[in-house]
Amino acid sequence: MQNPRRATGRFNPLAAVANFVRGILIGSAELVPGVSGGTIALISGIYEPLINSADHVVTAIKHCVTLKFAAAWAEVRKARWDIVVPALLGMVVVVAAMAGVMRVFVEDTPQLAHALFFGMVLASVVVPVMEIRPEDRHTGAQKGILAGLFAVAAVAAFFLTGLGAGSVIENPPAWMIFGSAAIAICALVLPGISGSFMLKIFGLYVPTMAAVADRNFGYLALFAAGAAVGLGLFVKGLNWLLENRHAATMAIMSGLLLGSLRAVWPWAADGTPLAPNVSWPVLLGLALAGAAVVAGVVWADRRLQRR
Repeated sequence: MQNPRRATGRFNPLAAVANFVRGILIGSAELVPGVSGGTIALISGIYEPLINSADHVVTAIKHCVTLKFAAAWAEVRKARWDIVVPALLGMVVVVAAMAGVMRVFVEDTPQLAHALFFGMVLASVVVPVMEIRPEDRHTGAQKGILAGLFAVAAVAAFFLTGLGAGSVIENPPAWMIFGSAAIAICALVLPGISGSFMLKIFGLYVPTMAAVADRNFGYLALFAAGAAVGLGLFVKGLNWLLENRHAATMAIMSGLLLGSLRAVWPWAADGTPLAPNVSWPVLLGLALAGAAVVAGVVWADRRLQRR
């Protein structure tokens, strides 16, 4: 696949197809509670361009509110639309097509689904660490700080994913749909924290998947409005951290990935991890397959960067 970090200055059909596929992978991950679309964006090499582009769009909207249209247009032009548009199209297509199927897969065969994604998330833990520049970790003090941030994030994610799923809310009120979407969208852009899992905690995963499958546009419009507000409030801070505290942010993201493994442990009862049972060979094979997929994506992305 084409290197998504490289701006060519012109439309590249091959790169557009590659980013469309990346969007499909991100959307597929977000349909599964416990798996983060941010993780897939990170290992496929388009995480930081997406966050940076979202930051420019939020700034453009603020300029529009204050009638500074020239400044708004300048911000819009800074976004990497060659990445954003195909990736968003891929996400929309897979969510619209697979919401019902993924809901059945996760609910009917949770062990198989969790084993596959456990391997993917586990292999992803090293990806943010690989993004830390050597000059940001060449002293013992720097390494100690990064290790501390990693540990704190891992513990926090472990306890967060242990909250369990809330009861399913059949007819959620408008304020709950809006607020839950605002929080879940923040989880979507953080590797290791699943937006779908947050919806499951709030009891809105099933009704939201049903709204997508049934084309309930009223529900979806309210959800989209909440997501837009949440993203606008959160993404600028995240982009600032990526630009100014890159090493610390990567260490925290790696810790979040490690701690979130609790959410996709194949053997669990009511959120409590249990020891493996007789099904472990099959589930181990799926986990290894998931890890191999991530390793392959990372390897391909690294080769493209070197070239």
